[in-house]
Amino acid sequence: MEYKPNKPGQPSPLFTLTPETYKKIVDQVAKDLSLSNAARIARVVPKTLCNWMERGLSDINENKESVFAQFFLDVKDAQGRKISMLLSKIEKGKRNWQALAWILEKCCAEDFGKDSEVYKQLLDDYKKLLEDMSSNKS
Repeated sequence: MEYKPNKPGQPSPLFTLTPETYKKIVDQVAKDLSLSNAARIARVVPKTLCNWMERGLSDINENKESVFAQFFLDVKDAQGRKISMLLSKIEKGKRNWQALAWILEKCCAEDFGKDSEVYKQLLDDYKKLLEDMSSNKS
């Protein structure tokens, strides 16, 4: 591949959200949840992808319709569908459910990590269950 410098004032293709890049990122997030891996697959600097997501969220919060707002929604939708699929497999007790739980914990730490509110609530519920079970044996 031959390097061709941009004309002055033109944005670098590495920092432009093209339709092809948009699709690659959303498709990859739907496969493995990872934004940084999706950036690598799409040949985009991860910080650029984060900037696009932040801009999309900002546009949504300001009720602006933009390609970044739609991109943010599509990426979040892809993540949500993948999370639902993983949770469904865990609920069905599929073999290696621990591996699926690990993926959720690592890729979606804000929802499933050890510092998440869901994790803390589940841990509290588990402790209460153990206490109830031990008091019933007495």
